[in-house]
Amino acid sequence: MLSILLVAFSLAMDVFAVSAAASTEGGASRFYIIRAALFFGIFQWAMALFGYLLGEACSGYIESFDHFIAFFLLAFVGAKMIRGAFDESGGADVRGFKALLMLSFATSLDALAVGASFQMLDRQIWLPAIVFGVVSFVVSVVGFGLGRAIGALFEKRAQIAGGIVLIAIGTHILIEHLRAA
Repeated sequence: MLSILLVAFSLAMDVFAVSAAASTEGGASRFYIIRAALFFGIFQWAMALFGYLLGEACSGYIESFDHFIAFFLLAFVGAKMIRGAFDESGGADVRGFKALLMLSFATSLDALAVGASFQMLDRQIWLPAIVFGVVSFVVSVVGFGLGRAIGALFEKRAQIAGGIVLIAIGTHILIEHLRAA
């Protein structure tokens, strides 16, 4: 359960950063915060399940090297998160429905890769996917709440920390499977 929570918080770092950044641009109503947090949580949950199903469709062909795929997917997503922390593209505007959909999808792509990794490692996804969604919802609400005060300070550090944790988990998976072989 601890590793599921670590992955969930790592996946939610993008959500935290987007929520914090969005709230630094002005006050947000409770409705707006709850709506955005629901979008982020539902997308994290759904993308993890979708990734798992994609992994299931391909598992028979890739069992002998699935640990390498899991490592590369997690390392890629982790590196993307770290690189994104240094991207100077500006704040996140999630006020409109279309923008919220796009940001929800973009922040949940890493959950797709993690879901596929869970399938390749023959681990169940239902409980982790629910945890991913709930943690993303809570982290989003916290991000909105703290964003105005510390959003600029925490945004980059949160993404970097999440990226490092995903890379570390991918490395652990690779080492664990190489030792077993």
